[in-house]
Amino acid sequence: MANSLDKKISSDALTIFNTKIFPPQHPDILEITAKQEEPSIHGDTVWEASFVLMDFLEQFPLRRKSRVLEIGCGWGVLTAYLARKVSGNVSGLDADDAVQPYFDYHAHANDVSIEFIHGTMKSMTKQKLQDFDVIVGGDICFWDSLKKDWQNLIRRALQSGVKEIYITDPGRPPFWDLVEYAEKHFAAEVWSHDATEPHDIEQYVLEIKR
Repeated sequence: MANSLDKKISSDALTIFNTKIFPPQHPDILEITAKQEEPSIHGDTVWEASFVLMDFLEQFPLRRKSRVLEIGCGWGVLTAYLARKVSGNVSGLDADDAVQPYFDYHAHANDVSIEFIHGTMKSMTKQKLQDFDVIVGGDICFWDSLKKDWQNLIRRALQSGVKEIYITDPGRPPFWDLVEYAEKHFAAEVWSHDATEPHDIEQYVLEIKR
C-alpha cells in the first residue's frame, strides 16, 4: 500500500496539531517491534489518511464531549488527537491486537486516556454502537469486503443513534462504491481535502450525518 508515513523521512517524532506522532524508525517504536509479533492488516505504520482527517477536523471541529470511535485505529494517532480535541470518551477499534502496544505508546506520549477495542466492524453491534456519537475511519476501505462491512456498520450506527461518520480515503474503487451507496441511502457528502502536514496530501472525506 502507498500513502504511509515514509519510513525514510526521519527517526524523530513529529508533532502535528499538538499531537506527538512516532514513525516506524523511532527508537522507541523499534523497541516495541522487537519485543512482539509484527502487526498485520497494514498496521505497520501511520497512514496519511489520519493526517488528512486531523486537518479536516481542525477546520470542521467535532462537538466537545463527543463520544468517538475510530475504526481501524492502528497505532492510535488519530484516536489520541481526537481525545485532546473533544475531551470526551474516545476509543479505537482494530482487528489486529498486535497494534495495541503502539496504540498504548501514543496514548502515553500524548497524555490522553483512550480505550483500545480488539474487534472487527462486524463485532460492533447496535448495543455497542449506542455508546458513541461519532465514528471516524481513515484509509480502511481498501478491500471490496470492507466496503460491505462499512455499509452494514453505517446502517447499524445510524440506527443506534450515532450522529456523524467521517471516512477518509485516497480514492480507491471500494471507497467510491461506498460513497455511491451512502449518497443513495443517507445524508452524505464527499469532499476533496488537502492537508499540508507532514507534507502535501490530497484525499477524500466522506461525511454522513443522521
